[in-house]
Amino acid sequence: MQRIVSRGRNIQEAIEVGLHILQVTQDEVDIDILQHAEKSFLGIRRNGAVVKLTKLKPMQLDDHLQNLFGIDDVETDNTLSSLEKEEPIKQAQDSTEGKVWVKGEKINSTSSPSYFPTVSINKGLVIYKNQEPLKEKTIVLSTNDVFEIKIQAREQTKKTKWKVFLDERKLRVYAKVEPGYHIIRSIPDIHPARHIEITLQETKEIHNTLSYIDLMNEMEKLRVIHGFNHSAMMNAIETNEAGTFEIATGIEAKQGKDGWVEKVKIFERNETIEVTDSVDYREKQEIATVEKGTIFAIIHPPIPGKIGYTVSNEPIPAKQTFPVLPKLGNGVTLEGNKVVATESGRPHIENRGLAYQFSIMPKYVRDGNVDLETGNIRFKGDVEVTGEVEEQMLIEAGGDITVHKTVYRANLSASGSIITYGSVIDSDIKAGKSNLLVSELGILLRDIYIDMEKISATLKQLIQSPSYQASDFAHKGLQPLVKILLDKKFKKFTSKVKKYVAKINKNKEKNIGEQWINLSTSLANIFLILRNDSLALEDVTETAKEVKRLYVQSMTPLEPNSFITIPNALNSRIYCSGNMLILDQGSINSHLHSGGTLKVNGIVRGGEVYGKHGVAINEAGAESGTSTLISVPSGQTIKIQTVKEGTTIKIGSTKHTFTHSQSNINAHLNKEGKLILSGS
Repeated sequence: MQRIVSRGRNIQEAIEVGLHILQVTQDEVDIDILQHAEKSFLGIRRNGAVVKLTKLKPMQLDDHLQNLFGIDDVETDNTLSSLEKEEPIKQAQDSTEGKVWVKGEKINSTSSPSYFPTVSINKGLVIYKNQEPLKEKTIVLSTNDVFEIKIQAREQTKKTKWKVFLDERKLRVYAKVEPGYHIIRSIPDIHPARHIEITLQETKEIHNTLSYIDLMNEMEKLRVIHGFNHSAMMNAIETNEAGTFEIATGIEAKQGKDGWVEKVKIFERNETIEVTDSVDYREKQEIATVEKGTIFAIIHPPIPGKIGYTVSNEPIPAKQTFPVLPKLGNGVTLEGNKVVATESGRPHIENRGLAYQFSIMPKYVRDGNVDLETGNIRFKGDVEVTGEVEEQMLIEAGGDITVHKTVYRANLSASGSIITYGSVIDSDIKAGKSNLLVSELGILLRDIYIDMEKISATLKQLIQSPSYQASDFAHKGLQPLVKILLDKKFKKFTSKVKKYVAKINKNKEKNIGEQWINLSTSLANIFLILRNDSLALEDVTETAKEVKRLYVQSMTPLEPNSFITIPNALNSRIYCSGNMLILDQGSINSHLHSGGTLKVNGIVRGGEVYGKHGVAINEAGAESGTSTLISVPSGQTIKIQTVKEGTTIKIGSTKHTFTHSQSNINAHLNKEGKLILSGS
């Protein structure tokens, strides 16, 4: 039999220590009291209690032999030697003295003459001392007090939450599911230690009570009749994690395609460049020509879309498609859907949205200089000058301009592109001037349109009133009423109309389009000229619609067919609706504006430069500190190989001025609008 001798401050404590070491209950041992505890004298405890615990076992083989055969000399003595007796006592004392432990969710502890055990508890637990709850999270345990630990919420249950809903277009049905659960909390056993931390142990069981019938019932309420996603529905009812599931899907409308123009490669230009390019574009920016009978464009009809359906079988119409609106200029005809040249020359296509204008540009060649002897040159097609363009001379072209030598204090204006092989000095150059004019007219129409909407609404309200019907105005027409409105309520409107009309009259010869001229006539007849005939409300409203249409058209981006390629610019003002390339030494004290990408292989020293689609410069600024501004819109990039002190860059409305020279600059704005500047 297994025996142990244990000590304690009293009989009960000695028994509990022994039971703990043997890992048995009191019913499984015989207890012999070897020594009672002696009372303390002046606070000094003399001797504690000592008990012997003998663990009861089933009958052994020796016991059977003794009973059956009367053998008395078979002796089983499992008593411990004095050394064996002392060692368990020491171990028992050492294993629990001054320690605390948890077993069966109960706190057990012993103290020592020099140490009291401590315990800390986590959230969800409360310790009671002598049946009073303690607020402290760390407690010192003493043997004279009774400590208990309790769980604040032993069980917790949450029901499954779910809902079924449609998206705004009724194209998709979603099930949002948050499975429920049941939590059971317990306190795990903890081995004896001087300090223990008691935590809760949680057992969590997920309970998703959503059913297939629940989903079908909800979708029936939403009138969902097709597009069921059964696998997603099963995922929703089986999920153990919160999530959203697309349980039904309608049929998306298939969008069509507007009509488009296919350009034949024979005349296509390299119209797109990247700010990282470092090649010489002189060979790529060429002006192509075609012979009579050449097909240079194909007009494709629109492709209609296909209707879609919501999950409740309501039709989803596809976006309406529109055809190309072709306008044939000089030297072209339309054979079926093919644009054919009837004259030799340069094919020209200009488009804004779906409005396309096709023409063959004739060419005028000036063999020599443009000077006082030749006079200014104004030509509806292309112009090529083999010599120079001298001081105070003007060239206006409806197509492209090519100058083989220097442009000095002159003015070049082309609806198409401009190429010079000599420097541009103290000159004004505009490429894509028709685009610039349309933009300027659009800005004027914006203010006119805003006022005309208000004028039309006011007139409509006035003529429907009984007082107007009974007055003389009803018989005289709207002209007097319009004049009163302009004099009293819209005093600045007349000046806006005058600016637009003056701009049209000044540029009538520049092939700006009949619709712009016709609108000028209508505005003048209604608001500037005293009419003898009566003015109807319909005249005002139809003119307002045309103002709106042309304003919207002016805001539609135009394909940047124009470009400028020059070697150098000095003290000049250069505008281009497309890309601008300065290939050799660069730009000094000039103003450059590119509606595409601006690339300078040399230096930019002084002045201001702007690139709508980005700027790439080899070197910017000057040692002397000459003011140099380089700007692009938000979302674009400025790249500079070498930048000098005093140079300013601007992206959107954000500016940065360099205080010292830097290299390999790459500047852009991040998503928060902060300027990101990399370099060395």
